[in-house]
Amino acid sequence: MGCRETAVSESGLDVPNAARRGRVHETDGRFEHFCTECGRVAPFGYGVRLHTGQLGKMTSARIDSTAAITDFLNRVLAGGALAVAELEAKARAAGLLGERQQIQHAKAFKKAKKSLGMAEDGTS
Repeated sequence: MGCRETAVSESGLDVPNAARRGRVHETDGRFEHFCTECGRVAPFGYGVRLHTGQLGKMTSARIDSTAAITDFLNRVLAGGALAVAELEAKARAAGLLGERQQIQHAKAFKKAKKSLGMAEDGTS
């Protein structure tokens, strides 16, 4: 996932700044998130649930949900297979699956499983 091209901005928030990487701050009830890679203002993210204190991953580049889910599946399944309910709970905690959504019906998960060469039942 690469950061977006530099845009001209009077505020300077679109300029890379290593000191701002991953920062989140609130100004007048508005949260500003900064890219964890380059420090630019980060309008895109996943796994963000501010009301629970979960900051998630923010980036200045559009997020490819299939790539994010593929990365997630590689990490959580590295130790072996998980029960579907456990995998869904981890996906929800990561902000990749809706509260009432099931993995078997999520298009992005289907694409990620296909890109990993996994069968519908989660085996390879």
